Amino acid sequence: MSAPTAPNIVRRPDPQNTKIDLFWYPPSSDGDGSGISSYTLFCSNPALSQSYGPSDRIASFNNLSNGTTYAFQIYATNSNSLSSPSASFIPVQPGDIVTGK
Repeated sequence: MSAPTAPNIVRRPDPQNTKIDLFWYPPSSDGDGSGISSYTLFCSNPALSQSYGPSDRIASFNNLSNGTTYAFQIYATNSNSLSSPSASFIPVQPGDIVTGK
């Protein structure tokens, strides 16, 4: 019985004014073969933190402030426990041009 490995969060390549879209890849291992039961996306603005179902891969955030940095990190959960977090917080600003991940 073990926790899943960390999922990988990536910024989508279509930034827009006042909007951020993120997507994630599932963990390379669900830990114990029982599958992922949920994902929890944490944000530097706690009001934007939320949970997603096991088949969800995309999160969209609207009505954000251009020029404000939002940092995101994601965890996976199986029947045993929470994974380690994604490698690092992904800082993004609405309206940014994608320069990497």
